[in-house]
Amino acid sequence: MDLYRQVLDTQNQKDYRMVSHSIKTNILPLILPSFIILGIFYLYWSYVSTIILAGTLAVVLYSPYRRVCNYVSETKAATIVIAITVVILLIISFFIISVFISSSEYLGQMSETIIRWLNHLPDLGFVNVYITLQLNSVSV
Repeated sequence: MDLYRQVLDTQNQKDYRMVSHSIKTNILPLILPSFIILGIFYLYWSYVSTIILAGTLAVVLYSPYRRVCNYVSETKAATIVIAITVVILLIISFFIISVFISSSEYLGQMSETIIRWLNHLPDLGFVNVYITLQLNSVSV
């Protein structure tokens, strides 16, 4: 019985070592890329919004790209999808700019009304000081 118990204990110790070894080796592939990704976010934080926008566009445009690939080669399909995307973005940009230009006088009147209203607020302590600083930066 003692020999059986010794063999069993030895086998349990080996199993424990194998499990602990596999945990150590299985965590490393998770930790190392995590640190690399965190380092990239730290270094390129100012570009994160651009990277997210690019990823979103890639996901959204992949389906139309695959549909166009059914009719033409992959290179031509990519060119067509990019050209259509650029044209749509330019049209949207021109529309927004034209709306701002055509209604600039109205927007100016609205901002003056808001500034006058904010200047006539009762004294709210530090909030009033903050609003005054913001208004001075806008009116300069």
